[in-house]
Amino acid sequence: MLIPFDDIVFCEVIGRKIYLHLLSGEVIDYYEKLENLEIKLGRYFYKCHRSYLINMKYLRSYKNGMAVMSTGKNIPVSRLRAKEFSEVILQY
Repeated sequence: MLIPFDDIVFCEVIGRKIYLHLLSGEVIDYYEKLENLEIKLGRYFYKCHRSYLINMKYLRSYKNGMAVMSTGKNIPVSRLRAKEFSEVILQY
């Protein structure tokens, strides 16, 4: 199945499965390592937590350690990545 990068809002890892949360609300799951997916998706996606990769295009706000996506979903940002994440937001 081919999925355009622009359709992916964020990726979530649970166990050994990756769940792609799409703009349409659909969730697609498959087996892959997050590190491999991060390389494939490129610079418009940011790993804000060990279990999440977000599409910066759909980031609406960042407050209290949570990235708020355009779909309304709150994604945690790890404390170790908080400063770097703020810088990435400004560069984006």
